Formats: sequence, C-alpha cells, structure tokens
Amino acid sequence: SADADNPILVPNDQIEISCLDGICQAMITPSQNDNGETMIYLRVSDGEKTAASQIKLIVEPTNDPPTISNITDQRTDENIATGSIVFTINDLESAADDLFLMARSNNPLLVPDENVVFGGTGKNRFVTVMPGNDQSGSAVITLTVRDQSAAASTSFTLSVNAAPDITDIGDIIIAKRIAPV
Repeated sequence: SADADNPILVPNDQIEISCLDGICQAMITPSQNDNGETMIYLRVSDGEKTAASQIKLIVEPTNDPPTISNITDQRTDENIATGSIVFTINDLESAADDLFLMARSNNPLLVPDENVVFGGTGKNRFVTVMPGNDQSGSAVITLTVRDQSAAASTSFTLSVNAAPDITDIGDIIIAKRIAPV
C-alpha cells in the first residue's frame, strides 16, 4: 500500500506498487497542473513480513501552453470586412491580458497579415479581417496565442466572394434616323 501526506498533489489512487520476484516498483502520478512536495509512504508485505519506506517527492512547476478556441470558417464579400469573429484565450500561469496574439494568412494577396485586426480584453477577444482591395478567393488565417515560452494556434478558412464587375465599354453613338413625313 502507499499514501501521500499531500493527497491533493498526489492522490493515493495515483500511487501504484507492483512487485515481481521480490523487486518492487512504485508508479507515482501527480495531479495535473499542480506542483509542490509531499512525502510518499510505501509498505509492502508478503503475508509474513512487511517492509516500509518513505520518499520525498518534489513536483516542479512546468509551463503549460496557452489555449485558443476554435473558429469556424468564415465568408465575406470582396472589399467588405468580416464582422467581429469572437474567440477566447486562456493560460494557467499568465493573465490573459499578458498573452501575445499574432495572425498569418497563407494568401497575403487576398488577406495581408496587417488586415487581420484583434480586439477585446482578457479572455474574450475578437478579430476582424479585411480582404485586400478588389480580391476574391480563399485564405487560411492562423491565429496564434503565445505566453513567454509556449504557443497554441487555431486556423479557419476565409472565403471572399467576388463582386460583379462592370467593364467600361466606352461611348456609344447612335445615328438619329429621320422618318419620312
């Protein structure tokens, strides 16, 4: 059997002891996103004799990457910006306002990176995308959120519908016909 003096850091059901040919091993799984130290008390018995030991376990903190919500594919018309496309960001170790956002387009003629504009504060954000002038087609837009050492991304496809074009056909001259009287 085994138990920890800090069951929040290491729940007792996350300490597994296995023995084979008199050699025992302990598999210890700390709680996700937790850190600190605890004493682990181990006891094994063969029915006649019992052996006990203890170890100090130190779980060091690690940086978890931030998160960004998924965005569904979007559609707009030529020369028309999208509406506000909402999404959320989060990070276990950093305040949302301390995270960095960036955008990349795989089709910079259709959507230049600088035409992807972020807004919002905290966890609740939005992005507006303006297609390039007189451009139509599709582009994959990738939004990335970054903390000091890790990043996460989400991508969506923006389809830009072509506007009808009117071509200049020049002046038209019509001869005036005079009807007989």
